[in-house]
Amino acid sequence: MALRHILLFKLAKKEDASICVEELKKLRESLKPHVPILSFIISETIGAGGSADVALIVDFPDAATLKLYQEHPLHLAVVQKNGSIVAERLSIQIPLSLFE
Repeated sequence: MALRHILLFKLAKKEDASICVEELKKLRESLKPHVPILSFIISETIGAGGSADVALIVDFPDAATLKLYQEHPLHLAVVQKNGSIVAERLSIQIPLSLFE
């Protein structure tokens, strides 16, 4: 079953959003040869009033690929690097079939 992995990041300082986004973009590119990802979307919040600063939406073909992604050294390095600027992180995994 294909999965959508949604992450929301609340940053310690809103002005660090571009740093977070750039690290996630680098991750997307570096993972391409290693993890078969269906879609990888990154965005800063648009406008005022949002409760998160950066969103990441990644679609995986199955739970095994999500696990491969979560345990991959490239992913773990970005988690550690962004850890100093991320105040809160929320995530959820849902079936991609909900969007069909």
